[in-house]
Amino acid sequence: MATIPPDTESVISRLEAADRLLIQQVFKPIANEYRISIPGPGSTEEGMLFWQAWVNHAGNSLFSTADAHGPIRRGLFLLSCNSVQLLDAVAQANPQLGTLVTLLNAPAQEDVCPASQQGPAAGGGTAPAGG
Repeated sequence: MATIPPDTESVISRLEAADRLLIQQVFKPIANEYRISIPGPGSTEEGMLFWQAWVNHAGNSLFSTADAHGPIRRGLFLLSCNSVQLLDAVAQANPQLGTLVTLLNAPAQEDVCPASQQGPAAGGGTAPAGG
């Protein structure tokens, strides 16, 4: 299968006619800032390329676990009793968010919240043992 090379003069004329303002005034300064962000003398800050390497390493560590469906991000989901009550209220108030809360598969309120909430004993002290 042969491809016909484009006419070089038409390509050059299209490039000359193109609006390069976006590239020259937006993307080029951003790329230069990224590339030439060298900290000043005596500064404890690192340049952008240092942080890019750090982000690449952290991203690799973050998504290092995978299964048949691709990379899995590790994480920890913490719930308090108030958070579970808020999730239940959101699920009841908005059907679309209720679907998301159901898909979240969060533990039930009975599993997170204590069965009885005991306040301090009357008089501010502790209840006497053995009656």
